[in-house]
Amino acid sequence: MKTQTEIRKYQMFIDGEFVNSSSQETTKVLNPATEEVISEIPKGTVEDVRRAIESAELAQKE
Repeated sequence: MKTQTEIRKYQMFIDGEFVNSSSQETTKVLNPATEEVISEIPKGTVEDVRRAIESAELAQKE
């Protein structure tokens, strides 16, 4: 009998903290050899990218 592995869920690291996508949507990541879902990652939005860029720009100034 095949046992199901636990699906790991990841977040984005923006401005020093782990966060979900602002849309709350995720994407499943598949093992290409077995097509088994191995994790879920946030589906980043334009808003998420802008926040990450702004955070990085502020960090460079410091």
